[in-house]
Amino acid sequence: MKILVLNGPNLNMLGIRQPEIYGKATYEDLKAMIESFVDEEAAQYREGLFGLGHEEEYRTRRIKNAAVEVAANLVEQVRAGAILEGRFEEPFGRGQRIPPVVIDIKDGDGTAKAYIEGKIDRVDFLPGDRVKIIDYKTGDEKFSVNEAEKGYRLQLMLYLEAALGGEKKPAGVFYFHITEPMMNMTGE
Repeated sequence: MKILVLNGPNLNMLGIRQPEIYGKATYEDLKAMIESFVDEEAAQYREGLFGLGHEEEYRTRRIKNAAVEVAANLVEQVRAGAILEGRFEEPFGRGQRIPPVVIDIKDGDGTAKAYIEGKIDRVDFLPGDRVKIIDYKTGDEKFSVNEAEKGYRLQLMLYLEAALGGEKKPAGVFYFHITEPMMNMTGE
């Protein structure tokens, strides 16, 4: 299995690369939209709690900064990916566009079926009948081939199996870490 590590995109291309397909929003546009949204939500949250003091205003600024950076990275990632169709929060299971993963289980009476159903954070359909799965994480989770081979942490593999539907080819599975940018000041 080949694992690639992807680093942040080149944000200076926001709103420039094929705008007729990927939209024209610039970094400044995204920043203004997100800041407006956060301001509206913060004003309504617990009777304006986030505007009651310097500490709350600081937290609101941090929320805005993290949200802007994550959104800009998401937009650029989509623009850079030659995606034919992207689906967010896509359910898979019985009665859904993406069917469940079905497992035959032998029991005392013969064979029963187990249906694995869920929701995929993002599934991208790419040229060449390829499928890419992206799972958004706010923690420090990392994909481990060793753990996957041993049967642990199979979430991404189950998502991919469902999205392939027996017809498509895998392009990859990825974690997209949603974190607040931090600076290492220790010199390490």
